[in-house]
Amino acid sequence: MYNVIVPLVEIEQNLPGSLRNKMLERIVRLNLDIQNDVGTFLHNLDSRIHTDAQIRAAVKLSPDSLLKTNSEMRVPIQVAVRRRYAHAFVPLLAELAIELKKEVGGPDKRGGLLIVDTFARKNVTVLEIFVCVGHRKSEKFDVESLENLKKLKEKGLLDKSDIQNHKLLLRPNAGCQSRIEYLADLNPQALEMSMPRGSHPLWSVISKDIARFKIILKCCVKHYPNEIGFLFTQTGGGDDCACKKAIETYGKEEILAIIQECIPSNKNLPILHFVIKSAPHLLNDFALRYPNAMYLRNNEGQLLHHVALANGTTMRNNAMFFLQMSDGKLEDQDPKSGLHPFMLSALGKNYDLYTVFYLLRRNPSVLDRSIKVMEAKSRTKRKAKKGTTKNSKRARLQTSSEHPVFSDSVIDILNETLEETKWLESESDTDNVEVDDQHDPIELLNEMRRLIEEHSTEWRVNQTQTT
Repeated sequence: MYNVIVPLVEIEQNLPGSLRNKMLERIVRLNLDIQNDVGTFLHNLDSRIHTDAQIRAAVKLSPDSLLKTNSEMRVPIQVAVRRRYAHAFVPLLAELAIELKKEVGGPDKRGGLLIVDTFARKNVTVLEIFVCVGHRKSEKFDVESLENLKKLKEKGLLDKSDIQNHKLLLRPNAGCQSRIEYLADLNPQALEMSMPRGSHPLWSVISKDIARFKIILKCCVKHYPNEIGFLFTQTGGGDDCACKKAIETYGKEEILAIIQECIPSNKNLPILHFVIKSAPHLLNDFALRYPNAMYLRNNEGQLLHHVALANGTTMRNNAMFFLQMSDGKLEDQDPKSGLHPFMLSALGKNYDLYTVFYLLRRNPSVLDRSIKVMEAKSRTKRKAKKGTTKNSKRARLQTSSEHPVFSDSVIDILNETLEETKWLESESDTDNVEVDDQHDPIELLNEMRRLIEEHSTEWRVNQTQTT
């Protein structure tokens, strides 16, 4: 063919006018015929009978065939990405478009990969479709598609930033698990990206279907085990979390089974700490499945009862939790704040004076030890102020790294409270105990709570400044 066309082009200027025009018309018509034929070929690719070499040869014969649209106004790469046996040729079509400088879909479309198309009633790019399209009847398809996705990366057609910029993790299907896992391994940070409403990808896929939720949860737990895969991360400034939303959407038993599959109990993750903070009504369900988590510490060194008290667990909403609390736990200071359990309860979300009284009645001596700790910290703080600015900062950092620093006013209130709460050791009915109005234990404890909160805030400010 080239032996005929090329010489005609070369001698075209020397041909008589009428003959030259006829030849040019035939060449143009032939070129259009070739373009149509190659375009039709590219719209009907089949990996069972066609090869990369055949496609490359056809495109080089007519590069403009990459731009040819079908009756649905789609170019070959848009058609190939949707078809079971043409999906594998998407990387080659994009590579040829860039190599031959054909702006498929327009400028800066990366060989057609960034063309916006309609798929499942959504406007998405060809790249997104390439990642998420699946065939439930063929497990082999996902494995093959993973290899083709890796080809995009090898050819420089897939960048790490694409995973987040084009939200490639937000449209998973049941038949694309291998590709989603590969992309999550490539850019784990995309799993924690914040959506417009402040939600994580795990939250966003719940409304799609349960299979997508399972795929993303598995990836999140793999890369963010200390956050329990964002399963209990509160979203949009509210109290909702992915766990609660998923259970509301698909049912408790089904979601708990998926969670247990993605987070085996032998992983030794402090999942109960997250449950009691974000979904306390599910504590019993999770405790049955993760009994050993009861004895684990979280990243801040806290045991379960520390987190429970700090997040509003009281005698009124979970009496059995307190009745089962050992005497040792009553004396166990919170590693994060340095507070004893009764103080944690006093500063908790749902402050309940009855709970504070119960903890003190179980072991009133802990109040005396709390005072001694605070007095020691106060002395350290006073000594630090007498030194140079540099030494003062060092002393403050050393004393605040484990425990808050309290002023003498807190110590005074605690001393008064200690005196007035000695009656807690008595087993007599508290309603019959006479208390001096000027030293009402309830008022003293309320004042203690206010001062602890005030000076805990001061401690947090000091810690921020010194770090």
